[in-house]
Amino acid sequence: MQWGQFLDHDFVHTPEASGVENGETVPITCCEDGVTEVSPNDPGNDCRPIDVSQDPLSTAQGRRCMRFVRSLVASRECLVGPREQMNQVTAYIDGSGIYSSSDTAALELRTHEGGLLDSSANPLPREGARPFLPREECEHSQDSVCYIAGDERVNEQPALTSMHTLWLRVHQMTASKLAAINPHWDDETLYQEARRIVGALLQQISYNEFLPVVIGDSQVRRFNLHSAPGHDNTYDSTVDASIANSFATAAFRFGHTLVKDIFQGSRGREVPLVGSFDDPHALREPDTGPSDLLAGEAGVDAEPIDAFLVTSLSHLLFAQQGDALGFDLMALNIQRGRDHGLPAYTTWRQACGLSVPFTFGALAGIMPSSYVDLFASTYSRVEDIDLFPAGLAETPAPGSLLGPTFSCLLAQQFSNAKHGDRYWYQNPNQPHPFTPEQLASLGRVTLAGIMCSHLRLTHLQPHVFLAVSYIETASSECFECGVSAAITTDRFARFHLTTTTTTRLIVDTLLQIASHHHLLS
Repeated sequence: MQWGQFLDHDFVHTPEASGVENGETVPITCCEDGVTEVSPNDPGNDCRPIDVSQDPLSTAQGRRCMRFVRSLVASRECLVGPREQMNQVTAYIDGSGIYSSSDTAALELRTHEGGLLDSSANPLPREGARPFLPREECEHSQDSVCYIAGDERVNEQPALTSMHTLWLRVHQMTASKLAAINPHWDDETLYQEARRIVGALLQQISYNEFLPVVIGDSQVRRFNLHSAPGHDNTYDSTVDASIANSFATAAFRFGHTLVKDIFQGSRGREVPLVGSFDDPHALREPDTGPSDLLAGEAGVDAEPIDAFLVTSLSHLLFAQQGDALGFDLMALNIQRGRDHGLPAYTTWRQACGLSVPFTFGALAGIMPSSYVDLFASTYSRVEDIDLFPAGLAETPAPGSLLGPTFSCLLAQQFSNAKHGDRYWYQNPNQPHPFTPEQLASLGRVTLAGIMCSHLRLTHLQPHVFLAVSYIETASSECFECGVSAAITTDRFARFHLTTTTTTRLIVDTLLQIASHHHLLS
């Protein structure tokens, strides 16, 4: 789930509409007290609260509505037509969550020395000198420290903040190695080259490790998503890599159902999700730092993919410890789909070339009968069912975590993101492409290797998107970070990687870059 959210924030961010007070842009006041639905600062009538007057949990707290503000309208050349929403970040997998999509913000995140990003001292003695993200005061918790990254959602929950911390360290190490072997390079060159390597690693890991687990090898092959070694000359200038609304507002939110109520730290320490929204205080405490939380997340099973969310998301979203009630993420996701005008679930089945159910009974071959009963009792017609809950309810496709509809929508979007990106890391026809040797070196780096190199870990399974229990739970299926550990089963021998090896692979990449002409010249 952590990689999915980190990746999502790299290429999707739809802001909500803003209000105006005294000529200044401010958040719209909308059902802030759970009762008042009319907003005093909403010139566009964008406050559309969700009616919860029939919900016993809400009424018990004296709450009749849930805050919901429509997404910001994107500008269009034509004044008439459907409402379109804005994507505030680049629609490519390019590390914008690390570096920002804004030139101004990107400059503010840099030290302007040695190609490095700004950082802060590590507060955990056991972490050594590994850097932390730069700090700022928390907006929602004045007694805690929050962090700054290229995406403003960095503090949304502590495991996400940990992932940002990991990739800050990857950039810093890469820039430092480049500086050591290229002492004549200036700050700008070092920064841009390190950023380019980081972006390539994000693409390579997403397509070679993450996607096959989520949508299955069949869809990966069908849409040519696997990043084989060497150059890939499949860039198509006619492909629109913009983010589809169905992907951003429904399909790629599948990760919400994977979330657990508790983050697992080390030595038995746990961090409740409630109390950690926009408050990453746990990262400064022993046994729940970035290394502990990311290793913990890699070592436990996620919640199963289904049409239900854990209590921390379905009743207590953005709540703090002691709060009786928060927001309901399932309700917000469904309402957001309606706000964006997403067609119904059956429309997307048809668009994906799948069978289209015209009766509730026809859903029985698509999803478990318990879901069929729930949808039949909630919706008047099959054609009215919202995409998000129905997509989650589908029986997973063979080899996939997702049902056929969401697998289709993800595969199409990731195909567009790859084949519509002129700067895709394997494209030989972009300005200053990577060499085959550099691509081979990049392709040998895994997320497990990166975690071993930049976190305080001793053991980690070689495929971090598969829980240890999934790969037969034998200790031989894990490798020791920094120690050469033999793999006793041939099945996993190809995953054998140590910290030393991982570091050498990245250094190999840097040396290969240094040995060729100046890539920015």
